[in-house]
Amino acid sequence: MFNFDEMYRTPHHPTCNDNWYKICDDWNYEYQTRSLAPKETINPEDRIVLCVGDSFTFGDGVYYKDTWSNKLQETIFKDYKVINVGVRGASNDYITHVLSNWCSEYGNQIEIVIAGMTFSYRRTYYKDRKPNNLSVGFIGSDKEQWFKDIHSSFINMQSEENDKENYNKNILLIRGLGKICNFKTYWWDVERQINPNLHNLHSNLIDDRDFTYTPLEIFSANSQEEREIYYISKDDRHWSSEGHTAVANMIAKHI
Repeated sequence: MFNFDEMYRTPHHPTCNDNWYKICDDWNYEYQTRSLAPKETINPEDRIVLCVGDSFTFGDGVYYKDTWSNKLQETIFKDYKVINVGVRGASNDYITHVLSNWCSEYGNQIEIVIAGMTFSYRRTYYKDRKPNNLSVGFIGSDKEQWFKDIHSSFINMQSEENDKENYNKNILLIRGLGKICNFKTYWWDVERQINPNLHNLHSNLIDDRDFTYTPLEIFSANSQEEREIYYISKDDRHWSSEGHTAVANMIAKHI
C-alpha cells in the first residue's frame, strides 16, 4: 500500500508527473482535477464552485478529504459541486489558463470561483504544447538545456515591476471571465499569507460584490510560532489538515 504520509514528509518530493497524479487520491486524469471520482460526471444541472490555484489549492501533503475545498463541499456548498483544479507549481498565468478552459466548457454552470493566486515570480513556458512552470531560483539538475536557457531568461527579466504587472494582468483576466460568465470570485494570494507584511503586490482593483479579495486572517493574526501549526513541516511548508480547516473557515466567513 502506498504510504502518503511517508511521501509528503520527506525533504525531496516526487516530480509533478503523470505517475504521481495517477496514485494521488481522488485524482481524475481525464478532467485534470483532484475532486471528481473516476466514474463521476458533471451533469447539466450541476451548480459548480471552481477552486483554482497552485499546490495550496491542490492540497499538497494531505488527503483530498482534508483539503479546504472538500471541507467547503461538506459544509456551506452542499448543494453545489465543488471542483478542485489546483495545479502543483502553477504560475498565475497557468492558473488563469486553467480557469479559462473550464469557463469555455462549463461557464454557464460555474457560479463561484475561489482563486488562490500564487508567487508572482513564477512563469509558464510552453514547449510541444506542454506547460512548464518555472520558479526563479529553483531548477533541477536533470533538466534539459533548453529548459535551463529559458529559466535563465526568466531570471534576467525578473523584477518587481514585471512581477506586479504580470500579477495584476492575471487578476484582471479572472475578473473579466467572471463578468463574461456571470460568476462571483473570491480570491487570495499565497505570498501575502506566508508573509503578511508584503503589500507591494496587492492589486489596485476595487472590489465589488462579485469580485472580492478574501485575506486569510489566520496568518496575519497569529505569531510566526503560532502559524507553524498551519504547515505540514519545515521541509514542505504546505498546510496541514488543521490549516486547511482554518482556511475553509476563513473562506466561509467571507462568503
